[in-house]
Amino acid sequence: MTWEWQSEDARWERVRQSEIPPASAFDIIGYLPADCPIDQAGAYVEASLRSYPREEVQKARQRMTHWNEVELPKAQMNEVLVDTMDAIGAEKRKPRRTRIIPSPS
Repeated sequence: MTWEWQSEDARWERVRQSEIPPASAFDIIGYLPADCPIDQAGAYVEASLRSYPREEVQKARQRMTHWNEVELPKAQMNEVLVDTMDAIGAEKRKPRRTRIIPSPS
C-alpha cells in the first residue's frame, strides 16, 4: 500500500531537481500478505490500523478525505485538460487539404 506525497511535501523539491523520478513520489505504508484476496484487503487494512495510535489514524483519515475531496478532483481535471490540449495540438498539426473542383465548362 502506498501513499502519494501531498503537493506541499518538501520532498517534491528533490523531484524537481531530478534526484528522484516522479513515479517514486510516494511512501510505502504497508504490505498486503501475498495470499490476501483483493476483496479482503479493506478488512486487512482496517485490522492493521487498529494497532496504530489513534492520533495517527485520525491524521491518515484526514489526509485520505482531503485527497478524495480536493486532490483527486484536481488530478482528474488536470488529466482532462491535458487530453484536451493534446487533442487541440494534434488537430492543429493535421495538414489541411483543399480540394479544387473544376468549374463546369
